[in-house]
Parts: sequence; C-alpha cells; structure tokens
Amino acid sequence: MYGYRGGPGTNDPDRIKALAVTMEFLLEKAYGVTHSYRFAGPEWIRKEPRYNIDAKVPTGSTADDISAMFQALLAERFMLSSHREMREMRAYELVVAKGGPKMKDSEATKASIIKRPNRPGITFSARMQTSADIALLCETRLDRPVVNKTGLSGKYDFVLSFVRDDLSVDPNIPPEDSSHPSVTLFDAVQQQLGLQLKPVTAKVDVIVIDRLNKVPTEN
Repeated sequence: MYGYRGGPGTNDPDRIKALAVTMEFLLEKAYGVTHSYRFAGPEWIRKEPRYNIDAKVPTGSTADDISAMFQALLAERFMLSSHREMREMRAYELVVAKGGPKMKDSEATKASIIKRPNRPGITFSARMQTSADIALLCETRLDRPVVNKTGLSGKYDFVLSFVRDDLSVDPNIPPEDSSHPSVTLFDAVQQQLGLQLKPVTAKVDVIVIDRLNKVPTEN
C-alpha cells in the first residue's frame, strides 16, 4: 500500500505522511513538477526502493515551503545534487485563443484550486491562478510538458470542466447526463478559458540528477 497525505490545503496541514513512495515522487514534490520527463537521472528513481516520510510542517507553511523542505531533505539525507538544462522534446504551448481570454480577473486574497471528480468528467474550481498555474494544471492531465506562451501576467478565477481521458472508455462508468462535462481538456481550455493548447516541439526545462544516493544517511 502507498500514498501521500497532509500539508497545506488539507485537513492535516501541520503534518505530511508518505507511505511506500518512489524517489521520483519525492523529486516531484521537491521541484513542483508532475511527470518523469522533467527529470533525467537513474532508472531506479521510478521503481525501487520505496520510502516512508513522516514529517511535521511549520504552521502556515505554503506549497513553496513544502518544496523547499523536500529539497533540503533530499540534499541532506540522500546527497542530491542536480542542475537544469533546456532539452528539446514534444510539448504543448499554451497560448491565447482567438477572441481572447475568458477568465475573470481575481479579487480573491488567497490562491486555491478545488478538484471535483464527476463521472465521466472532472471539474476544477480555481481562484487567484496565474497563466503559469494554468499551464501546470494542464500538464498534470497530459502526456507531455506544457509551455506557457500566453503572455498573461494577471491572476484569474475560473471553472474548468472536461471529460477525464482515463475514464472515458471505462465500461463501468454510467452514460453521462446533462450535468456532466462532455468536452475534452483541449476543447474545454479553448471554450471555457479562451486559451489554446498547440502541439509543438519545444525546449523544456529538465532537472538533471548529478548525484543521488539510494540509501539515506541516519538522522
């Protein structure tokens, strides 16, 4: 059994617990990325061994604070050293669609994003999100990086609803009704946000692992 819970924005913000997670998962938490193509390193990080983490989190910590905490953990206990490179690969560019953006300028005082699964779709209700945040949200649902080319500098509120690709062909899911989203992520981004995902070949920021031990040092 494996999993991750706790931290900012959860019901247990002052503690983080991870059970039987891969090193790749820990690296994703440390660098705030979502897919293996963002890392260049040894193959074992995606498989074995697996690790348990049980850590207290200072009150009021943000997601950026958690990333910094994981980076410090990996550097101190696993001797992590790395550098960044721009590498060419298949990607999507997030650009402004014809007609312009449809998101509302945010008046919120705190950024938030709530995910609500609903078969066969999913809905994200977001406040105070940047265009970079939107690109990252799209990347979590796709099989390649998303490069933000919108040129938008504001913070926005929006609702994004679309069919989940991993559920759309599941025979156990009942037929959708009028309350369910019926568009793909690509269509939803254009119709609901006024943005567009364009397939391209692009230079993408990749984290190259120079050194990383499998076994942590003692506390």
